[in-house]
Amino acid sequence: MIYVFTNKPSPLKTVFPKNTVFGSLPFSKHSPGDGNITYIDISGLTGPELKKMLTQVKKQCKDMPWGIIDLKGIKDPAALFFEGAWDYLGPALLKGSGRLEAKRLKEPLLWRRVFADSGKGSEKPKETAEVSSFLDSGVQLPALKAFPGWKKMEAGKVMPFYLLYCTLQGNTALDVRLGEKVLAQVNTRFQFYLANIFKEIEGLLWMKTTNDCLFLIPPRVKCAETVVRECVEMVISSPLVVLETLGVTIPVNFIFALHYGSVA
Repeated sequence: MIYVFTNKPSPLKTVFPKNTVFGSLPFSKHSPGDGNITYIDISGLTGPELKKMLTQVKKQCKDMPWGIIDLKGIKDPAALFFEGAWDYLGPALLKGSGRLEAKRLKEPLLWRRVFADSGKGSEKPKETAEVSSFLDSGVQLPALKAFPGWKKMEAGKVMPFYLLYCTLQGNTALDVRLGEKVLAQVNTRFQFYLANIFKEIEGLLWMKTTNDCLFLIPPRVKCAETVVRECVEMVISSPLVVLETLGVTIPVNFIFALHYGSVA
């Protein structure tokens, strides 16, 4: 079941599934069950009001999943995930056409379940049909034995991989603010940092320029989980990574694009 708490339900009723349960704010009695997700509309709340609302949400939902509807757009959406949010629906929510699919709204539940399973000691996450289809996207991953390891690769043979594109971006051109020589050094540090992160999943730095790079990632569920988790964590903690790892004192953004395909 999908629950939405808002003081302005009319526009949201046009985009959420028809069986969504709507309630008003503030709420005091709400006990979601397993498999349910609760969305709270924080549009227009002041800082103190938002802080109070988040405290109430965490109290009412406890360990159950909850997400945020933010039609106005706050400055730091990442802070909501640090508070425990499972999903974020921003200003673009009402700009789309048609209704959100229930499948899309429950994807955060699947991701969290997969990550939780992968962290249970030495227990290996099961590659169920649901997970293997890459969140119902229709992509069927090959068997584990399809990737024999880099040392056993055959020249000219077409192989399936995840391709991860990585680059840096600034508010203005980085080569202008840093200079081409310094920017080249920064990109080298960036690529070396990524290579170390993806070493555990056998990620290979396949192509690189002075501005961007492309990694080949083995086509395994665990590898996809690691890539997405690490990239999200880097985006969230980008100010710290940029300063401490890249040695840059101006704002820099990370851009990642993950694609599934075959290469020879």
